[in-house]
Amino acid sequence: MIEERFMRLDEFGVPVPNYASVNREHSYQELDYFVEQEDFVEVHGKRFWKPFVEKPIDGDDHSIMIYYPSSAGGGMKELFRKVGNRSSEFHPEVRRVRREGSYIYEEFMHTGGTDVKVYTVGPEYAHAEARKSPVVDGVVMRNPDGKEVRYPVLLTPAEKQMARDVCLAFRQAVCGFDLLRCEGRSYVCDVNGWSFVKNSYKYFDDAACILRKMLLDAKAPHLSSTIPPNLLWKVNEPTQPSEGLTRQGSGIIGTSVQSEELRCVIAVIRHGDRTPKQKVKLKVTEEKLLNLMLKYNGGRSRAETKLKSAVQLQDLLDATRILVPRARSKQCLRRVVIFRASIGRCS
Repeated sequence: MIEERFMRLDEFGVPVPNYASVNREHSYQELDYFVEQEDFVEVHGKRFWKPFVEKPIDGDDHSIMIYYPSSAGGGMKELFRKVGNRSSEFHPEVRRVRREGSYIYEEFMHTGGTDVKVYTVGPEYAHAEARKSPVVDGVVMRNPDGKEVRYPVLLTPAEKQMARDVCLAFRQAVCGFDLLRCEGRSYVCDVNGWSFVKNSYKYFDDAACILRKMLLDAKAPHLSSTIPPNLLWKVNEPTQPSEGLTRQGSGIIGTSVQSEELRCVIAVIRHGDRTPKQKVKLKVTEEKLLNLMLKYNGGRSRAETKLKSAVQLQDLLDATRILVPRARSKQCLRRVVIFRASIGRCS
């Protein structure tokens, strides 16, 4: 149960997002301690303003909702386990929270579009990776092999302490949890239990070494050996840039820096002579727009079409005028003209 996980984390002093739980014995049961208004819910007097997160208390139910305020247009975004290349869907018509079960309401954390996944192997080792948050647009970034794109992350001393506490709190050496970095602080939003890293040979080697040590210590101490010192970390050790380079692949900082190795140099460069693009992405099903896409894709079916020339934009405008009611034609025309001008600046 997610509620029990949060309670266990609270007991061990692990930072978690501000939350409250709503327990219903029966679906759609009205509770005197739960109040819902247009832009907030209130649980036992604790108020959660939109955007907020709604999680089923049942840990096996992965249908998580995020509700947005009316000032941002309202609506709800549903997060779910990856289906193809999708991990979330936006539902603009949904404004009210679910009433058919028990849920946890949680403060929404602004993480800049990135989630951190942490994997422990015992209380003194953790591997961390970052991925694009499903909150961004719901599109899963994949590499040429079809695997989700993830990036190595260095944990701070405070985050290493959190990894240790999570491992000890749940009495599980091999454990995974989700970390949210928000405004200079980190929070644990979910503990996933038995979890292994995929597609990381460095992690495989480290985990095998540590697990071998654990098993031999428990069943055959006379065969046990020491773990290399650079495989483990100390919670209170400072983060040093040189040490970070030696353990970048596993997201931890070793105590030994005798074999430093520069893995890579990353630079983010952007020229400043263009106006940033402003895009609106939406799914279309209207036949006129689909025919327009076929027309300018040479009759081939593609997921997207770029319209830049005056003739192309005129065709788009004509199709839009037919689809949009006359009462909104002037407003639509103004928006399309602005859209045309915006594309002209970005092309």
